[in-house]
Amino acid sequence: MLPKDFKLKKSDEIKLTLKQGQRSRGRYLSVFFQSQPEATFRAAVVMSKKVAGTAVKRNRTRRIIFARLADAELNLGAKAVGAIVVLVSALPEDESALITELNKCLAELSLA
Repeated sequence: MLPKDFKLKKSDEIKLTLKQGQRSRGRYLSVFFQSQPEATFRAAVVMSKKVAGTAVKRNRTRRIIFARLADAELNLGAKAVGAIVVLVSALPEDESALITELNKCLAELSLA
């Protein structure tokens, strides 16, 4: 799990990353990355209520994505200095498909 210090919390930071960041799209999610040399690695997962009706499903999906991002941050070091926002647009039947797609998107952004 990603520690609280590494989570994007301010909506202005998330909006800025969504507007100005590099984007990689997949079938189930989009990943936005904005490099910030003076900052540390920070991440956010954005998902609407329509995607996963219950809070249990949304929180489980967030935990899975944050766990994968924590692994990526440990492996990347200084390469992933900046903000990452994962925008989930649909949930697959199988969680492994979501992780596979997240890995693909991170690789397209040269973050995996």
